[in-house]
Amino acid sequence: MRHLTPLLLLCACTSQPWVVSESDGLIRLDTTDTSGRTGFVTFDIPVPAGRNQMLFAASVEYPERAFVRSLESPDGEIVYDSEVIYAGVHTVTGAIAPRSTTTLNYPILEDDTELYAGTWHARVGVIELNNNYIKGIGVSARALFKDDSSDTSGTLAVNIFYAGQTRQDPDWVAATEAAVETWHTLYEPLNIDLQIEYFDSDETALRSPTSGSREEYEGISAQTPDRSINVVLIEAIEDDPGLYGIAGGIPGPLGSSSNSAIIVSMSVNAGPDGVYDDQEVRLLAETFAHETTHFLGVFHPVEGGWEAWDSLDDTPECSTQIACLSAFSDAMMFPYPICDTAGVCEPQTVITDEQVLLAHRHVGVD
Repeated sequence: MRHLTPLLLLCACTSQPWVVSESDGLIRLDTTDTSGRTGFVTFDIPVPAGRNQMLFAASVEYPERAFVRSLESPDGEIVYDSEVIYAGVHTVTGAIAPRSTTTLNYPILEDDTELYAGTWHARVGVIELNNNYIKGIGVSARALFKDDSSDTSGTLAVNIFYAGQTRQDPDWVAATEAAVETWHTLYEPLNIDLQIEYFDSDETALRSPTSGSREEYEGISAQTPDRSINVVLIEAIEDDPGLYGIAGGIPGPLGSSSNSAIIVSMSVNAGPDGVYDDQEVRLLAETFAHETTHFLGVFHPVEGGWEAWDSLDDTPECSTQIACLSAFSDAMMFPYPICDTAGVCEPQTVITDEQVLLAHRHVGVD
């Protein structure tokens, strides 16, 4: 299903030339390099003319992990610095988090320097499980570029995979289809038109895409076009059976990788009896919307400890649970569902203008 047309080889200064291809309106560059003696490798990315958004991903083999240390413009400006972000209390991008595939979608925020033609420099760090930098590790890099003439409307291709026995339960299938219809409604304020396709997967046990099942997620994502997001339905997430769902990154990568997926637990969303009622169908739809919006690069407005916030101006800071519930209990991106003692959960549908703009910057949104 992946239709990539090789174009040419480009060489900036990386040890291997970039292999260039084009698909679904995206220009894609792929190359490999090796971490140096300090544990870092710099990829010199030839950004093509007429492209204003880049999704850069770097992948390493387990047990090593990678993160994007910095991004430098052709003029020598450091436009993204992980140490500056890490030292603060405002989340900007998950590219600072070491994992098998680390992803940076740039520009991120409205006041970031625009992407323009020329050679940009992405510095990637490689560490092992004890967080020591390590040299001589192969790193695969991918850069995808889009020309987005509109940051207020678009389409998003989503592939829903029924994994294991989830396709065999007619209640779960009916709940999924009903939740998808509600998801369309939830995404109307984002002005993103969802294009849904359904697939089956033989995988019966999956960990979250941030902590395992790497080969399985690589195989799932290899079946689908680059410009699409994979949502995998499983009975329960193996490493966290109480989790509603989790995205493979904030933002998440496109194309085949160990993190190119969102996983959703059908049993957790169905509640204790495992049978979906109307509220649980709505909660499943909200899980789809919440985790996919994470994948598009949007963080929680506030984290559960009430001491860290996103970087957007229209999501006010709050510092106590009471204040944060008052400000965000109906927010699509609140960290968890808000339910009363009778088990009635408040709809979480509200998304801010800046969250919408951030989601539209993801290269996956056409």
